[in-house]
Amino acid sequence: MKKNIMITAAALISALSFASCSPSAANNAQTPVATPPAITPAGALPTESVAPAETHEPKTAEGLLQAFKDAGLHVIDDVEYTVETDPNGLLGTPGQYIAKINFNDSDFLTPGSDPSIVIEVFSTSNDMTARKNYIQSIYNTYPMAALQFYFYENGVFLLRIPYDATQEQADAYGLVFNDYLNN
Repeated sequence: MKKNIMITAAALISALSFASCSPSAANNAQTPVATPPAITPAGALPTESVAPAETHEPKTAEGLLQAFKDAGLHVIDDVEYTVETDPNGLLGTPGQYIAKINFNDSDFLTPGSDPSIVIEVFSTSNDMTARKNYIQSIYNTYPMAALQFYFYENGVFLLRIPYDATQEQADAYGLVFNDYLNN
């Protein structure tokens, strides 16, 4: 009998517990229930829309030349070299430039003049720095004004502008150079 009373008492306590947790019939109010976040299986793509990542075109010597033209600089006589036409025979050789363009500016260089403005692109920034140091060492050994250049470097790109340009004219190229390569 004690056993039946205990089972009945346990059932009654349990029923009272559930009754106190449920809404009253008179109130009919419902407590909002938080919905757990959906679980995405491993490897599944999210269902939310995600803005596509910005993609940038690779930077090239040709693109830089076009940026100079688009900026209104007076580019003339541009020549893009190949392995066969590179006058130095360095294009594509280990440790040297992988792209090279020479051109003039009609504001300070006469058509067909030499030296001209030079864009060189390298595989590594170390290769670019080595080339710049080599060129500067030649000019330091043979200090002729015709062989002096303003240098602009950015990553693997080297821009050389002869001293025929004023600092202001050279800096106009330097500004476009850095803008193109940094954006």
